[in-house]
Amino acid sequence: MRKSQEPRAKSQEPRAKSQEPRAKTTMDIPFHVLTVRSVHAETPELFNVVVEADAALRELYIIPGQYAQIKAGGLKPGFFAFASAPGDSVFQFLIKRGSPISDAIISHKTGETVQVSAPQGKGYPIGAARGRDVLLIGVGSGIAPLRALLEMLLKERAVYGKISLTYGARTQCAFPYENDFKRWVESGVSVTRICSQPRPDTWSGGVGRVQSVLLADAAPLTTGCVAFVCGMKTMIDDVKSALAQRGLPADRVFQNF
Repeated sequence: MRKSQEPRAKSQEPRAKSQEPRAKTTMDIPFHVLTVRSVHAETPELFNVVVEADAALRELYIIPGQYAQIKAGGLKPGFFAFASAPGDSVFQFLIKRGSPISDAIISHKTGETVQVSAPQGKGYPIGAARGRDVLLIGVGSGIAPLRALLEMLLKERAVYGKISLTYGARTQCAFPYENDFKRWVESGVSVTRICSQPRPDTWSGGVGRVQSVLLADAAPLTTGCVAFVCGMKTMIDDVKSALAQRGLPADRVFQNF
């Protein structure tokens, strides 16, 4: 029987290639080896880690609210917000103990090194605050990016209106940056500290959740006011709702991610 003389047709359509870019992995991100200057326990759970910043990274860190990846001890890197303002000569990070990478970082001694990535994330749009009253609202380790933002606001204090900070922690022993809080008050910042679980007879400040305290204040917010927040998603959603009831629309409430 004769075999067909017609050659087998080949597809003329090139094989489609995926158009989606490959997601960046830790292997793709350059890390800088930086020297630890100090590790200080701000609270039993929160540690302020100060590292020397090289010129290249200082030039890249220009937006408060950004974060970096930090590697130590051969572990998978962690993500930590800058607690220092852009332009500072050192980098500071507020790190909560309890995870392998966090515990590895806070165990470092002065002179030892960690690996730090370039700043990442969109940070806070500080330009939106120019000429306006500013609300800073956070809980727990969320004070870190707000501290960076507040320090930057104070560098150009005349550019902004009234500045207020509302910050919540579980107990009165869980507030980091005690000296900074005193300095901020002396600089004219209105500071409200709130405990959700204060020890009996040892706390005279606000009690409850930050969002509940904001809602309990019925005073309408000034026209043009902006808010910067940091905390857990449920807390942020509740804060937005509380601020909306006092006249601040959601598009003037900013997160750092």
